[in-house]
Amino acid sequence: LGAVPSAITSFIPAAIEALRADRPRVRVRIDEGWGEDLVVRTSRGTLDLAVVSAPAARGFHRPTVLTNDDFDVWLPGDHHLVSRTELRLADLRDESWIVAPAQTGRLEIAAACAAAGFTPRIAAAASWGSAERLIAAGVGVALAPAPTVAPGAGVVVRPLADGPRRRLVLIGWHGAAGSAVTVD
Repeated sequence: LGAVPSAITSFIPAAIEALRADRPRVRVRIDEGWGEDLVVRTSRGTLDLAVVSAPAARGFHRPTVLTNDDFDVWLPGDHHLVSRTELRLADLRDESWIVAPAQTGRLEIAAACAAAGFTPRIAAAASWGSAERLIAAGVGVALAPAPTVAPGAGVVVRPLADGPRRRLVLIGWHGAAGSAVTVD
């Protein structure tokens, strides 16, 4: 099973726990990755199933919708907006941005910012762990799916009132129907 990081930090552990309780002999290997890579690996049959964002799953026959995620804003701890309890994208128009390294993630952020009337000034592309350190250092702000593990010291999380919603879907390798993989 391949999955994007926010799925692994939110619902995948409980799903695996429930699967093991129901079918204790089933073994599952979990690979964390970015959507584009997981789609390629699923298409090639090196993964039977993957949890990815809906835009990454384009071209897959009947992906199964699992959840819709809101986004939060990650800010440096000393940022002038940390005193606010909720932010809007327009509040962030003059900020430098840290985005995910995957193209799909960048496009989601760019589209959300465009809808709010601005183009994000991208300062870095980094994974969540690296982004956390860059944000704490004041390099920029980021949007993160709400289920993403809360960052550590030096980063403040605020809800985003008008942010994008990300739909996570389950895709499967067309040959999985003949394997031991089943989805109820």
